[in-house]
Amino acid sequence: MELLQQLIPPSPQLSNLEISERELLAVQVNLFNSGEMAIGVCFSHGVADVPTAVSDPKPTIFTQDCVQKIVVRRQEDSNSKGEALIWGASIAVARERKRAIDNMLYSHSMYYTMNLRNKMNPPMFPRCMGNIFRLVRAEWSLAEDDAIDVTNLVRAVIKAKRMGRDVMNNDEYLDFIKDLYEAWEDSRSFPLTSVVGLPYYEVDFGWGKPVWFSLGPILLPDIAILSSTSDGEGIEALVVMFKEDMENFEQETNIMAYASANPSIFIRK
Repeated sequence: MELLQQLIPPSPQLSNLEISERELLAVQVNLFNSGEMAIGVCFSHGVADVPTAVSDPKPTIFTQDCVQKIVVRRQEDSNSKGEALIWGASIAVARERKRAIDNMLYSHSMYYTMNLRNKMNPPMFPRCMGNIFRLVRAEWSLAEDDAIDVTNLVRAVIKAKRMGRDVMNNDEYLDFIKDLYEAWEDSRSFPLTSVVGLPYYEVDFGWGKPVWFSLGPILLPDIAILSSTSDGEGIEALVVMFKEDMENFEQETNIMAYASANPSIFIRK
């Protein structure tokens, strides 16, 4: 995280200036003695989101086996499998913390940032600017006798996404948003964002396509960001937790069965 922080410009979002005086976009170009280059970009969410940014041409990696070994119904969204693995491990970590401090939280909620660009009716133009997403929530009990089953977690994630789509264009939307924020206060929250499948490895500023892409660094604990690996064969997860929680997270068997913790980015060159 410290290394990534050196490669990006100061975030406009963290500026002490008034919102009207902040930069909307900041770019930092880093040149290395070996000839490589790293480009760091920060932008205001008032004008763009990640799909906008790539629409024009301590990580963890999940291999293709991860997607093949978790069995769900054929019509279910395969991208939800990696999300369910991360969420399941974070539930186990939350149970460890609950035992340690005996808190009164009874459930664990994953808040998923759902991209709405490909779900609008009528369809949006592909190069539209803006920040267009919706939070959806999937919930799981923190009770010790409620087994963490990855297949059922996948189904819970998919159900949450479908519910988010179903209320997009009807009168239930405001109640849906109200329920989201009420649940945030009553359960352990774990925001998760996925940019899997977006064409960020096709972005070319004139020096060729990137060998590695990452969102971050992230300053908030208990959050995860999923992205595709450069070869398209796996999923890379940037997971941020407190140190004690991360130690428990990395020991979760469901994670280590499919993943490599903190790999070098150069294994994908």
